[in-house]
Amino acid sequence: MRTLTLILLLGFLPAFLIAQNNYCQPKGGSPCNFQWIETFSCNNVLQNDGYCDREDNDETAPGFNPDGYSDYSDFVVIFTPGQVTTAVLTVDGNVFDEISGWIDWDNSGTFDTDEIITFRGESTVVNEMTAVITVPSDAVQDSVILGGFRIKQDFLEPITDPCADIGNGEIEDYSFIVTNSGTTDGGANDYCSARGDSPCNFQWIETFTCKNVIQDDGYCDREDNDETAPDFDPDGYSDYSDFTVIFAPGEVVTATLTVDGNVFDEISGWLDWDNSGTWDNDEIITFRGESTVVNEMTAIITVPQDAVEGVHIIGGFRIKQDFLEPITDPCADIGNGEIEDYSFIVIPPDNIGCASSFIPQDSTQNICTSTQLSWGAVSGASSYQLLVLDSSGDTIDSKQVSDTNLFVTGLRASEAYKWIVKPIDDQGRKSFGCDTLTFFTADAADPTVSFSPDSVDVCEGRPLVLNPTITGGGTLSYNWSGDLSLLSDPAVDNPVFNSELPEFFKYSLQVSNQYGCSNSDSLVVQVFEKGKVVNASVNSREICFGEDLILTLDFEADSLNFLKQSQNGMEDVSPLNQLGDQYIFNDVDTVIYGVELFANGCADTAWLDTVVFLPQLEIPEIIFENPDSLGPCPGEDYLIRVNNYTDFLSWSNGASGDSIFVNETTNLTVTYDDGCVISTDTSFTFDEVPNTILLAIDRSPALLCEGDSIEVSHGIGIDGFVWYDGDDSSLSKWVKDTTLIYVDFISDRGCVKVSDSVQFNFKPFPEQAQISSLLPLDSLCEGDVTELVSTDSIYDLLWNTGASTPSILVSDSGKYWLESFNGNCKTISDTLRVDFGVIPPQSSISQVVSGEDSLISFHVADHYDWYAEGQLLTFDERIIPFVNEVTYTVQLRSSRGCLGPMSESFFKNATSISEFQEYGFVIYKEAGRSKVKNQRPFEASLYTIDGRLIKKLGSTFVFEWDNQGPVLLSLTLVNGKQVVLKVD
Repeated sequence: MRTLTLILLLGFLPAFLIAQNNYCQPKGGSPCNFQWIETFSCNNVLQNDGYCDREDNDETAPGFNPDGYSDYSDFVVIFTPGQVTTAVLTVDGNVFDEISGWIDWDNSGTFDTDEIITFRGESTVVNEMTAVITVPSDAVQDSVILGGFRIKQDFLEPITDPCADIGNGEIEDYSFIVTNSGTTDGGANDYCSARGDSPCNFQWIETFTCKNVIQDDGYCDREDNDETAPDFDPDGYSDYSDFTVIFAPGEVVTATLTVDGNVFDEISGWLDWDNSGTWDNDEIITFRGESTVVNEMTAIITVPQDAVEGVHIIGGFRIKQDFLEPITDPCADIGNGEIEDYSFIVIPPDNIGCASSFIPQDSTQNICTSTQLSWGAVSGASSYQLLVLDSSGDTIDSKQVSDTNLFVTGLRASEAYKWIVKPIDDQGRKSFGCDTLTFFTADAADPTVSFSPDSVDVCEGRPLVLNPTITGGGTLSYNWSGDLSLLSDPAVDNPVFNSELPEFFKYSLQVSNQYGCSNSDSLVVQVFEKGKVVNASVNSREICFGEDLILTLDFEADSLNFLKQSQNGMEDVSPLNQLGDQYIFNDVDTVIYGVELFANGCADTAWLDTVVFLPQLEIPEIIFENPDSLGPCPGEDYLIRVNNYTDFLSWSNGASGDSIFVNETTNLTVTYDDGCVISTDTSFTFDEVPNTILLAIDRSPALLCEGDSIEVSHGIGIDGFVWYDGDDSSLSKWVKDTTLIYVDFISDRGCVKVSDSVQFNFKPFPEQAQISSLLPLDSLCEGDVTELVSTDSIYDLLWNTGASTPSILVSDSGKYWLESFNGNCKTISDTLRVDFGVIPPQSSISQVVSGEDSLISFHVADHYDWYAEGQLLTFDERIIPFVNEVTYTVQLRSSRGCLGPMSESFFKNATSISEFQEYGFVIYKEAGRSKVKNQRPFEASLYTIDGRLIKKLGSTFVFEWDNQGPVLLSLTLVNGKQVVLKVD
């Protein structure tokens, strides 16, 4: 099947906004198996390619795998607001159900439920379906809505979801625009008819291209093109009025056609610019070739400034071609050739124009596969859309940029590319009719260079090969930048770097081919400083046995390691210890050669002088020249000699030579020194008095008192001692008297040693101390203080109160005694009892109502001191006679004379029994018993005559008692005064 394609490039709608919504993308499960959409037509769009998948339509291709989705968004259906129109589609096979479509009228980016249309057939078994489309009056206008017109067909399945995948069928997306510009239908014109006498015999028009229209079906008669059909009878006329070319006033564009065979003449065309329904002489255009024998013809079309705008002139663009015949009449029939009619519309453009000053220029050769495309700025443009297409017409790059350049990568070598720059204004409107430029890439891909990693570390003085990864064809050259003096050859791709300086170095490598295509990358090299020995010294180059090698080392490094020479070659050796910058070694077979230093991951060896450890010397042998079986004892001389050395000898006591005399206990050291020193120690002990007491006692002699005894022992054999008193028969002695004790010890060699002496002293006990009081003990009252005095003033004292003085002051009753000490010997005094008498309380005075006037001390005491008007009375009784109009006081006194506080003064007239009874008390006898009745709420108490409380009387309380002596009835009146009634 030949393809009829209408391409309406969005860049050629200059006054319209471009809406690029991201619509959902459903796919088909088993497309192309049963049915798919073959053709679709609506208003100005006709699509009749017949594919079940526009992007994957070659069933013979090895990778054929259609997904049931066809993108026809380059087809733009033109609607007018409120228009009612139809859309028609055909399917491959009969349709048993309805087919749904959606149009995104509100440009929301989604297909809403009120935006659905339905395609139906005239019966249930048809392959042509029609949908009635009513354009909403509030639809978004003057925006090309890319992919906003969706059609979904699924075999025998209802379609309700525009986004769901399908089973067997096809999904097609178209673009649309709702606009009042260019919506007037000029199809009412009845253009003249022209036909051919012998079409399809020699030549016909195969393809036609003008701006947004590409027609490439190759037919000589679109309506009658099947040469195998029995009724094949072409008339040489093809109606392409469903193809609409969009022009702008004043625009200059190019139209191109090809014919089947070489053309030897010009081809004419006409455009009805004034929509008169006829083609006038000033509306002719001419297609010419570059020579007289070509099959491609080009016409330059200049759109008149006064061309009718906004009218869809259907069939108003005619092209006539007749083999070897001149064409002057658009309506005359032809002989051998073809007539084709197209539609067009003139839409006023915006003020934005096309770019110029392109780099690279058109048809430039040997362009790099990564190159920068640039162009001149366009007035009014806020951004630019750049399209880059390969030789197959596939878009390999499409970007919208604000700059006037774009760096394009990923181009293939030896290929022709086309590129178009479309300026865009701040309303999103693109220019149209801009030129397409071509460039040709070089036959070799651009070189690439990279360093991985892009930074390396190296030690100073160590060579490093710079080895980048380089790709690309052609003849390559290498250009290094950086400190080239450190590179072995800066003209090669992998020079050797070497530096003695610990620094950062940055190198860049640019790789170019013969076409000037280049690529570069950078590498950072950090050179680290190696470890260094600043200063090194040893305490000796020859180390005597047993001595340490001390290596003092000042270095600059992170760590170090020492090396020694062994039978296996160089080996590591570790120091025994480290003190600051000193490293200590001790090994009889070690020879230190050097130190290996580590810094920043770099190792270096610093060689030291040879250090030898000398073998061990023979220890000096010391012998007695004249041993004595009875010695050594103090005061005798003994000869000592070194047996195995005769020179380089010295003794610790300052003597020299191989022998010396000793006559006392001595610790000697003899030293041999012939460069290395070896010594030996020996001890010569003479029997002598020991420095410590060798006698054993069970307690300290200072703790002994008269009458004690203590055992003393020495622990030496019976045959080796003599006590101070000549006794040598017992290891111990009992001591009871003051004595000086010691023992003579006799050694095995007959030397006599005397122990330390021990003096035993037995202390006497102190005499018992006597205690006396400075105040008479029987006169002490509460609050007094007396001093207790001891008769002992010789020994240490300790009272039972804790005091240690000869006398103490006491104010509390109790027992008192003290202890006298003579060292550990103690006596205790007799106990002295000290009592402090109780002071009587302050008493009160009350009147006694008993038939005679008298006063009573309310408290009982041993003695009573009564005072009348401050004068002491002779009474010493509790109750005394009472005289009116006199002030009385009383002071209580204990038997030992302790006086209590003086009472308060008492002054009152006498109160009779009858008056006493007025207070509410009734005294009477009943059945031989005395009774008292309290008839008023006064506080009253009943006491014995000696002051003991018998009972407290409440209100209306009756108290009775046996007549066994008088009682005292005390009444506290409301005014606080107290009266007492003596009742017999």
